[in-house]
Amino acid sequence: MALLAMSASVFANSNYVHWTAGTGDWMVPGNWTNEDPAPDWNIPGWVIGNPWNTGGSMDLDWNYGRAVIESGTARITPSSAPDGIVAKLYLGGTNGANVEISSNVQFKDIYLGDTDDSAAVTQTSGDVVLSGDSTTHIGRSGTGTYNLSGGTLTHNSTTGADTHTFIGVYNGADGTFNQTGGTFTKNGTIQQNIVVGYAAGSKGTVNLSDGQFLHEVGDEMNLGHLLGSQGYLNISGSSTVLKIGPGTDMPAADEPINGWGILHVGRYGYGKIVQTDGSVTANYIKIGNYTSGLGDYIISGGSLDLPAYLYIPEAGSFTVSGSGADHIVMNRFVPNYQWIGIELDAGGSTLIEVDGLAGDRYNGARANARWSVNTLPGFAGQVGDKYDILWSATPITDTTYGWLKGVGTAEFDWEIAATNGGEMLRFIMTGTKTNAVAWSGTGDWMDSNHWTDVAPSPDWTIPGQGPLNEGEALIRSGEASITAASNPDSPVARLDIGGSAGATLNVTGGDVEFKEVVLAEAGQVATVNQSAGNVLFTGNDHAYIGRFGQGIYNLDGGTLTHTSESGADCNTFIGVDRGSVGVFNQTGGTFVKNGSVQQNIYVGFYAKAVGILNLSGGEFLYEVGDSLILGNSQASGDLARGYLNLSGTALLQVGDGVGAGTAEPPTGYGIFAVGNEGYGEVNQTGGTLDALYLKIADSTETGEGLYTISGGSIDVHRYVNMTNGDKATMTVAGSGADHIKAKRFIVGTGSTLNLQLDENGTTLIEVVGTEADDWMNDALLNGTVTADTLAGFNASSGTVFDVLWSAALLETTSMTFTNLSDSATFDWQVVTKDNGGVPGQMLQLVVTSAKTPYDLWVEGYGLTGGDAATTNDYDVDGLNNLYEFGLGGDPTDPLDQGIAPTYRLTEDAGTDWLTYVYPQRSAYSGLTYYLELTDDLVVGGWVNSGYEEQGTGTIDSDFDAVTNRVSTEIEDEQFIRLIIE
Repeated sequence: MALLAMSASVFANSNYVHWTAGTGDWMVPGNWTNEDPAPDWNIPGWVIGNPWNTGGSMDLDWNYGRAVIESGTARITPSSAPDGIVAKLYLGGTNGANVEISSNVQFKDIYLGDTDDSAAVTQTSGDVVLSGDSTTHIGRSGTGTYNLSGGTLTHNSTTGADTHTFIGVYNGADGTFNQTGGTFTKNGTIQQNIVVGYAAGSKGTVNLSDGQFLHEVGDEMNLGHLLGSQGYLNISGSSTVLKIGPGTDMPAADEPINGWGILHVGRYGYGKIVQTDGSVTANYIKIGNYTSGLGDYIISGGSLDLPAYLYIPEAGSFTVSGSGADHIVMNRFVPNYQWIGIELDAGGSTLIEVDGLAGDRYNGARANARWSVNTLPGFAGQVGDKYDILWSATPITDTTYGWLKGVGTAEFDWEIAATNGGEMLRFIMTGTKTNAVAWSGTGDWMDSNHWTDVAPSPDWTIPGQGPLNEGEALIRSGEASITAASNPDSPVARLDIGGSAGATLNVTGGDVEFKEVVLAEAGQVATVNQSAGNVLFTGNDHAYIGRFGQGIYNLDGGTLTHTSESGADCNTFIGVDRGSVGVFNQTGGTFVKNGSVQQNIYVGFYAKAVGILNLSGGEFLYEVGDSLILGNSQASGDLARGYLNLSGTALLQVGDGVGAGTAEPPTGYGIFAVGNEGYGEVNQTGGTLDALYLKIADSTETGEGLYTISGGSIDVHRYVNMTNGDKATMTVAGSGADHIKAKRFIVGTGSTLNLQLDENGTTLIEVVGTEADDWMNDALLNGTVTADTLAGFNASSGTVFDVLWSAALLETTSMTFTNLSDSATFDWQVVTKDNGGVPGQMLQLVVTSAKTPYDLWVEGYGLTGGDAATTNDYDVDGLNNLYEFGLGGDPTDPLDQGIAPTYRLTEDAGTDWLTYVYPQRSAYSGLTYYLELTDDLVVGGWVNSGYEEQGTGTIDSDFDAVTNRVSTEIEDEQFIRLIIE
């Protein structure tokens, strides 16, 4: 039987050619199905001999067929390779899709792994050229992998246009480039970058273990491009070559011509390089380059050559681990007050050579550095031993190196001495950490084979074993486990965990007490995973999660308690100092902080520190104490940053949960400060916040605070306070939250209450204080109230929404109201209205005019009057404006008809089906989508029946994919069309 899928009004993307085979060769016509009857490209990239090529064109760019491979494996081999250029390759499916290449082939652009899809290209030989004027995406919004083991892969631009190579592009993307051989070359113009981890929520990884990775003519290679992105580069293998830039210093005027050759390790996001071997050359390396950028570079082998400089302008670290690297050479070394990690093994550490001369454009070991000195297994230094750390051809001033911190088994001092025509920085061992007991390997805590006493006396053997044990646990690598059967029976004097390659402690049961806790010193990564048991942080010192490095505590079960033995000042820090990142993830269990009112929880403490609190389950209880602070301080305009993501069933309680009386110091103030002198941000999609006070942008100087709630509940037993001018904002996003209650609610002058309305308005803010609550009983709206609309808002003119109710005074005399919505305009009014039977005053928003989603869309393209009519085909491409809107097209561009419906033949339980997938706007659009079928185009008789809707998936942030199927065994011939109205 013949079955033709079509639409009477939609012929979008007729250039799509779908792969229909499982595993097969590219040049077999039966493995492909064209999207529409015409043009029939047969096979993407096929030119000479293609039946559609009736004019006998020899142009390699003649075939516009776009390859769409959603499953199976397409093979490009010497005997089955297209002779022309493949216009585009869209690769990816829910169960994976693959292309195997062992021959020469040219693509204009490739897109691997869209939303919820996975895709892999494996190249073993041949020359592959990516030559379009667009970008290459490896892991677009899903999972994409390119494996290069042989041949060459070249990405350039035929016109010199802005073309980038993206590995991990948009939110949810996981892109990976694995090179075990062959050569990758990126060249063209300085606008061509390699970006590993582009947008927030993306992750990109490049693994180089052999071959050459060359970006000699171009601009930058960026690891972690934008805030919230992650980019990783792992370099191993003695024959691996990574080259960014021409590899020689040059006059500044020549850089725009030859390329800057910048390797960003954390541009605005997070970047990390681990080099264990191979050769790395880059003109510049910038670690943590911009305001939010954070990066780490760890080298333990291979070589590093920088004709210009290494610079850490914002926040990051550079670590030399051991003496195994061949050389580390650069013209200028600019740490800029950031951490430089030195890890000493039996041979010391590889020397950092700064060989720029006085007359060179770049020279000298400049600016300040903070040095962290760790000791690796095999280190056997003695008091008085000296270690060469850094040599500079130009003088080193002793004020440059004033901060030296020993984080291993030994203590050090420093000196600078004239050596080999320059100056040498040396570290001098001054002693050992007497009580330190060092861990190695993976195993149970109580296995003495994993512990080594640093000093011969006293011999603590295992930290926490037996009474009066003052052994301090030093875990710089490996993985230690505390279980119900293997846990210390006495308090551990100190837990110091973290290493350049990471160190982990797992707690799966038992009871354990640590008097002092430090997760991650400079350049280190530390992780604690607790799934059960009882962990107690006590003593009279603070607990640090991410002190100078990256510390992570994952609480999934059991209890974690931080208290003080004597009531002394004993704080919990999550993200402490400049360049640190502290993360506390709670999915279950209970965290308890108690003691005295001097005990705070800081999430992002000092300038440039980042603290993140992710609560999705369990209880986070801070019932007795002072304040929970997101973004505590700042220095010279650099802010500490603290983030809270509250979701699921989590409970966050700050204060005693009652808020009665005025005797605050004995029981604790119960203040939740979102932005003290730094920046604080809360995103609440679920869970419960219970606090005595909620202060947003608490400092009148520099504090910035943003609280957004779209789900869950807020109970504030005293007041919500926003008084720091334009730096304090609370957003109520939609109507999905359970409730928002406070006794008093203050929006100070310049501060903003942002109301974002969905189809049901917003969650009502209830100010429940009464006259009996003394002064804590009113809503003072002296700042700005804004009204905006979310996707799905569809109210008509005259609709009234309740947004804030007060049982007592509702002050609006100084209130400024601003409309932010493009789809509606609002006015406001205050009326007397009961809430749950309680009389009070209600602030309401009134819709005065509204536009449909179509109106907004067509206005965006500048169409008015008859040109904007839904039935008008402004660009004369066969689709009227309404269909262009429904499919995401451009009504002014005949080449952009949006997302085309797709179809393919499938089999299920012995029945043959045609599966038809069409796009549908995910937000409220005012549109209805459905299919119609007929078996006779002459007679007609289109009916909305004869098909099954299978389900809905996601295409992107604006469109869903609706899957339908039609049996091919009922009628001899059927026709299908998509209706949008």
